[in-house]
Amino acid sequence: MAALAQDTARASRNRGIEAYVKTDAVTYFVGAFVGLDTTTGKVVLWTDVANRAFLGVVMQHYPLSDYGITTTSPDEVQVNTSGEILEYVSVATASAITDVGAAVYATSDNDLTLAVASNTNAVGRVVRWYSSTFCDVRLFTPAEYLLQ
Repeated sequence: MAALAQDTARASRNRGIEAYVKTDAVTYFVGAFVGLDTTTGKVVLWTDVANRAFLGVVMQHYPLSDYGITTTSPDEVQVNTSGEILEYVSVATASAITDVGAAVYATSDNDLTLAVASNTNAVGRVVRWYSSTFCDVRLFTPAEYLLQ
């Protein structure tokens, strides 16, 4: 390749926002926890089943036709994979400030708990406890999830 000889706009996005092909006929709501189905390579709503690798939280769902893509490509969903901190969320079985640092598991696309999951690893850690079951949770990045 030759060196640039003029301004060149490049399509890009910030790291931590990734697009994944979604499973057909499934609705992905913004805020849902999702993972990669390692057998199909598609994003799936999170559940405690085997062959799942945590990705993050749905930011946007869109048909590729919105971007002028008219092929038979499947629709995609944008996922925040940055390891964001969820503020003031309910975490089942959390009950005291001593839960700070505890591993957090997701049992569905919306439910967090301190109870150990059967088939999946923790998706994050409690970083602040408020009262009752309300905590701030720092989610793991996909790489951090796989390192467990």
